Amino acid sequence: MAVSTGLPFFQGKTIVVGAHLDRVGVGRGAVDNGGSCAVLIELIAALKASPLARSTMRVVFFDREENGLVGSRMHFSMPGHLADYAVNLDVFAYGDTI
Repeated sequence: MAVSTGLPFFQGKTIVVGAHLDRVGVGRGAVDNGGSCAVLIELIAALKASPLARSTMRVVFFDREENGLVGSRMHFSMPGHLADYAVNLDVFAYGDTI
């Protein structure tokens, strides 16, 4: 999904913000990056409600990250998917808040 941002420093740039959906074999998946996926969903909603212009922000949910960053490597190796900046969210959520 592509959404826009208008921060002056990032004009004409592509920014990727991502999180992974998979988890390690032990533990609870909701705390192994479920929090980051929730943050991405909120980011999409916020940017949809208040779109800004002049640069591109891609919000990406990666898979197969626990086994060697397979999903993100594949994403960035595809033509047209390079980015000027990338932010990887890896949040562990506990309780009712992030």
